[in-house]
Amino acid sequence: MENERIPKPEVKLIGFISRQQYDPSRVIGRVLANEPELFSYFQTRLPENWRLIIIRPELMVTFKEQVEAFQKLDVLIGVHGAGLANVMLMQSGTHLIEVFHSDRSGANRHYYNMCKWLGINYQSAGYFAKFVAANKLWTILEKVIANFH
Repeated sequence: MENERIPKPEVKLIGFISRQQYDPSRVIGRVLANEPELFSYFQTRLPENWRLIIIRPELMVTFKEQVEAFQKLDVLIGVHGAGLANVMLMQSGTHLIEVFHSDRSGANRHYYNMCKWLGINYQSAGYFAKFVAANKLWTILEKVIANFH
């Protein structure tokens, strides 16, 4: 009994797809201007066994690297856009939190449908312009974490 160690809880990963400007030859739309503030806000509130990582799919060199990155995630957060198509690489039972930019309507059900087909839990964070209220997004993430199996 003395040498018996209590196992550490498994680390859970939250991926946040960053949509920052990366190519000077094109304009990246639907960028959240307060991404750094969101990351800081979440980092100070996450339970001990949860980690937040920033994901930049355009910087991943190989498809293998992309597959491995998304298969490790327990939760994915991102603004509606092509990067969320990577939800196809996630495992059943994980979660997607989709943030809609104000230039999209509720008719954009692409990722909701993909999640339904793949057995991935889906949550919409609602509609925002250039800034997302950190406390509103945190409330959604906190519920996902609390209900995570």
